[in-house]
Amino acid sequence: AVIVASIYFFLRFTATLKRANQAIGEFQTEEDFFEKFEEINQFFISQKELGACWREFTETVIHPHVARPGGTQPVIRNTSRPTDFFDAENAGFVTPTLRIMPNIFVGIGLFLTFAGLIAALSTATAAMTGGAEQMQGALRLLLNTISAKFYTSLMALGISILLTIMFRVLETRRDNLFKALNDKIER
Repeated sequence: AVIVASIYFFLRFTATLKRANQAIGEFQTEEDFFEKFEEINQFFISQKELGACWREFTETVIHPHVARPGGTQPVIRNTSRPTDFFDAENAGFVTPTLRIMPNIFVGIGLFLTFAGLIAALSTATAAMTGGAEQMQGALRLLLNTISAKFYTSLMALGISILLTIMFRVLETRRDNLFKALNDKIER
């Protein structure tokens, strides 16, 4: 469930970033951006995740009538770089809970391993007071239990490694989309 929720979380935000990149479009000139600015503005204001970033960014924008009163070129200028506003943290795309998930799996695996080892050793110690056959049976049970507990730990470690790789891939994808968005806004 955690893995599915994590993937959903990242895919949802990735889709939002893709829509934002499409809304900005590929403008050839600064004048093209000016002509579409109101349309772009409406798109970003309607976005839950990126709306606050956009509002903060547009507070730093200088409109043409301010930058060049009576000027002939309608160009919007910015006083701050978009990267100051458009990043994963400002957009709420970072969750500490997801970052600690791999470590939680390692912790659970180690806890279950040691709990099982303690239980197995206690059982084996109690059986050691009997005869040779009873001690051999206790030793076999101990070794089987220890083996199973190490498999538990190994599985948790494997899940942790997979989650770490998956989160890194998804975070890189998200960061690349933010970079593309910032580059488009800044042009």
